[in-house]
Amino acid sequence: PRSTLFPYTTLFRSGGVNVLVNAAAGRGSARTVEQTASPDLLEHYSATVLTAFNCSQSVVKHSDLTRIKSIVNIGSIYGVLAVDHRIYDDPQRQSPVGYACAKAALVQLTRYLAAYWGPRDIRVNCVSVGGIARDQDEQFRRRYNARVPPGPIAQASQPSDVLAYLA
Repeated sequence: PRSTLFPYTTLFRSGGVNVLVNAAAGRGSARTVEQTASPDLLEHYSATVLTAFNCSQSVVKHSDLTRIKSIVNIGSIYGVLAVDHRIYDDPQRQSPVGYACAKAALVQLTRYLAAYWGPRDIRVNCVSVGGIARDQDEQFRRRYNARVPPGPIAQASQPSDVLAYLA
């Protein structure tokens, strides 16, 4: 069978899909709330929530050809908590409103799918990671670390242990 939403039919035929990790997120530029337009929100929602839904639906729909047991969605601290605008010195560098809204929707999608597919022995989890060190300046990192209880800002490789456990 061919899936128009999930084109990896060779993986399906070999039974190679045991775990699905949905890690997509919109990449819209940061804008203030006043500068944000509806298409910006839709882009984040589409890239984050619809992509996770479509991929999850497709691997489960073809579960006769896969051995899917675990779906892990990559959320964000901003999908659970409000953005602390005090850590951003430039409103153009803050996390976009569409990103936060889409990640919050992904958390709820995870809950829904976990309850729906749980009886079929398919686990659906969401890992909501905090800040990840990228190209932020030292001043931002100090402000971030001062506001996050365990601190410091995480390295990109740190969430992989949690993903491996959930897989």
